Amino acid sequence: MYFIEITDGSITKTTFESKGAVAKLLNVQHKTINHIDKWIKRGIKGNYLFSSELYSLELGKLMEIS
Repeated sequence: MYFIEITDGSITKTTFESKGAVAKLLNVQHKTINHIDKWIKRGIKGNYLFSSELYSLELGKLMEIS
């Protein structure tokens, strides 16, 4: 699970072992984590979750929609 946070045009990528770990970080219920691999504007509380690592072209696209 890759957790991507975009703050002031800066991208931070973090790897987690489970959806539960990400839910704990975001302080949301586990069942709320259903935005994996979806390019929904603002993601979950402004954060994006992907099952595989994004590379430069994909990160650029993510910056555009955020």
